[in-house]
Amino acid sequence: MIINGTIIFHKNDYKKAKYHLCQSYYAIDFLKNRDIKNIEYLSDNINDTYINIKDNQKERKNTVLYNPKKGYKFTKKIIKKTKETSFIPIKNLNTEEVKELLLKSKVYIDFGNHPGKDRFPREAAMCGCCIITGKRGAAKYYEDVTIEDEFKFEDKKRNINKIIEKIELCLNDYENQNKKFNNYRKVISTEKEKFIKDIEKIFEKE
Repeated sequence: MIINGTIIFHKNDYKKAKYHLCQSYYAIDFLKNRDIKNIEYLSDNINDTYINIKDNQKERKNTVLYNPKKGYKFTKKIIKKTKETSFIPIKNLNTEEVKELLLKSKVYIDFGNHPGKDRFPREAAMCGCCIITGKRGAAKYYEDVTIEDEFKFEDKKRNINKIIEKIELCLNDYENQNKKFNNYRKVISTEKEKFIKDIEKIFEKE
């Protein structure tokens, strides 16, 4: 069974479950590869405060945001090798403060494990940030993190220079690179509606 994007097993109890509700396609594949049946997709949606953002006229800074709780061991290697770029951790902020920070920045990077469709990449995208991720967990799946493969990198030492180049491209050519995430934003903006439809679909079977 999948709870909040985390895979949970209690002995053989999962075999007795009527449905296995998966928040990501990554989780669906995980269960299918273990021959588990009765799988239903049921995603989630981010806070409406990010969906209802209108034209953002804020002046953006050449800053790169990251979550220090997700993939920091690898992110730290990128930071150490990038001398002139400003990296800011997202921490100790309330919802409104996080949103304001995202609205003023150009790039969000995330090299965490992505056990499900994580919240921060979606919030950052809706606030106008370019998104760069690793390829762990759900991030590897286009259906879960709907950004082009050019913005996804395995968290390997050999890719650090390429990641830095992509970050610099997003900072220096922000207007053009940012447009490449419009489809991702469109998908995110319809998640709440899709969530309701998926619930109706699942329980129509009862």
